[in-house]
Amino acid sequence: MFRKPRKLLKRLYIICVFLILCASAAIALDDTPTLTLTDTQGRYLLSKHIKILTDPSGLRTVEEILENKNTEKFIANKAKNPNFGYTDAAYWAHFSVTNKSTLKSQFYLEIAYPMLDFIDFYQVRDKKIVHHLQAGDRLPFYTREVQYHEITFPITLEPNQTNDIYLRVKSTSSLQLPLTLWSSTAYASYISQQRTFLGLYYGMMLVMVFYNFFLFISVRDKNYLYYVIFILGYLVFQFSLNGLAFQYLWPQYPAWANLAIPFSIFLGGTLANQFTRSFLQLKKNTKRLNYIFITLIFLGGLTAAVTIFLPYKIAIVAAIFYISVSTFFMITAGIVTFLKKFRPARFYIYSWAAFLAGIILYVLKTLSVLPVFFLTEYAIQLGSAIQVVLLALGLADYINTLQSERKDLILDKLESRLQMMESVSRFVPERFLEFLGKKDISDISIGEATQRDMTLMFVDIRKFTTLSENMTVEENFHFLNAYLQRMGPSIHSYRGIIDKFIGDAIMALFPDDPEDALKAAISMMQELKTYNEHRGKSNYTPLQIGIGLHFGPLMLGTVGSSDRMDTTVIGDTVNLASRIESVTKIFRTPIVLSDFVYKKLANPSLYHLREIDSVRVRGKEHPVVLYEAMDYLPPQVLSKRIEAFPSLQMGMFYYKAGSFNEAKVEFEECVKIEPNDPIPLMYIRRCDKLIRNPPSDKWSGVSRFQ
Repeated sequence: MFRKPRKLLKRLYIICVFLILCASAAIALDDTPTLTLTDTQGRYLLSKHIKILTDPSGLRTVEEILENKNTEKFIANKAKNPNFGYTDAAYWAHFSVTNKSTLKSQFYLEIAYPMLDFIDFYQVRDKKIVHHLQAGDRLPFYTREVQYHEITFPITLEPNQTNDIYLRVKSTSSLQLPLTLWSSTAYASYISQQRTFLGLYYGMMLVMVFYNFFLFISVRDKNYLYYVIFILGYLVFQFSLNGLAFQYLWPQYPAWANLAIPFSIFLGGTLANQFTRSFLQLKKNTKRLNYIFITLIFLGGLTAAVTIFLPYKIAIVAAIFYISVSTFFMITAGIVTFLKKFRPARFYIYSWAAFLAGIILYVLKTLSVLPVFFLTEYAIQLGSAIQVVLLALGLADYINTLQSERKDLILDKLESRLQMMESVSRFVPERFLEFLGKKDISDISIGEATQRDMTLMFVDIRKFTTLSENMTVEENFHFLNAYLQRMGPSIHSYRGIIDKFIGDAIMALFPDDPEDALKAAISMMQELKTYNEHRGKSNYTPLQIGIGLHFGPLMLGTVGSSDRMDTTVIGDTVNLASRIESVTKIFRTPIVLSDFVYKKLANPSLYHLREIDSVRVRGKEHPVVLYEAMDYLPPQVLSKRIEAFPSLQMGMFYYKAGSFNEAKVEFEECVKIEPNDPIPLMYIRRCDKLIRNPPSDKWSGVSRFQ
């Protein structure tokens, strides 16, 4: 009697189970419901609404995707932040949106990962493409529809309208798809907030750069310089990582925008390693780690240079490996030096702890372990800012400790050393000792020498013999001392070294910049003008001097015997500088410099220089071109010589070509403008002589030193 109801119940049970399974299957087939957009919500996280299709060949087109929509293997995304790692495949993402607003609305699809190479955006309605855009860091920045460092596509939706959105993404970088859909109002607010924070962040970092650079100038501690360079290197990396460098620095160079990231990682890591090595005094505290850091610095610098020739995938993997190994050793070095009671190491450890905490928070946010809010969104920037501040405090503590320890020692030694150096520097310049690698004159022995490239200056008084014949010996000494005391400061003020006085002549060295020698020569002529005005008031004959400048290699060293020793310089550079000074008499111009000096000037146009001759020195194959410096001249004379300069150039052109009649015409034109200019007058005399006695066919316009 109860069998039929039991059979009926059994059948009903089977049907229910079947229906439940079918419903579950239906849900499994489409667990990414259409995204409904309303007026009240401004931000939509899309990870739950997208389906993903893998395209291993990377050749599928959107038309194929649309035609085979129901059979293609689009799989509902399960990850809260899709991350496909490094892959050669292309990926398609699809989601549907329906605008439930009563008005036409503008939305923005943001991909918060600016390092993707190629992204194709398709807005589809009724299986027809209504909008197609392209973006990515392999395309010039100006091609983007929305000019923002994060890749963004605009989506316009009519009321109660449903659209399908397809994204095709392919990249050699790590392929991530953090997708967010924004209303126009919410997106504007988001951009404003982001720009404000990034402006504050980069502004603070640059303030730290300038502040610590000024401290470096003031304190002269190399740790500050390494610290500044380290921050700049990190800023280059951060600026490249978030796409701002592509937006503002190299928007038309997408190839470099891609390679800039691994390059900046190597660069930043190398600079961080150098700062660590210097700040923690690894050479003193732990030699083994010091050698490891030297190796890391060498490898980082070498690989940074090679990175631009490597495929991006290889370069970025190598960069990540390098920075991971470097970070491990940097933290290890901090702990080791801290255990060795090196006080500044504690700030170093705290700083890296803050930075690593920021990285951990950001990774946990990316993995959706932590929610997205201000702290997790900008965790890396906040961590790096705290790190920079703590390192600055560590540097300050380091300097204070160092100064406290050395203060008494410095004060004890300073007075005696200053007294000794003051006496020694009158006979042997302190920098001369530095060139020989000596700290003290007592360390110098006979025959020590070193070779350097320098600018040599020879200065000589014209007709000194005639002047001295009218003075007593005592007057001669007073005159020379008065003259040399006026010339010396001009040399010293431009970092010159007076090597020796040879009677009325001065031989000076300029070891740094040849421009220093030229500035000193001009200053000496201006000082001579003042001195001659003073001599004129006492009815003394005005002085004329010649200054020769030449740049090249020379030997600095010591000569003498065990009981009498002197420092000197020797070499062809010295001889040629002396000869250049001697020909100032021929050209009747005070300042003559060789083309070796001229070519070393950073910007010759800052000075009034003109070529006056080409000469061949005995024993030298190539001629030396000589230039005259005219900056000492009175303005009215200088302006006339500048006016005559084109004619002088043309005259010298004809002269070198052997067209002496044409050359003479040009030189005579110069004399019409400036009758007292000795250079064209000299060339007129030369032209007259060569017209009367033409040279051989080998004429090149080059003069010879006799």
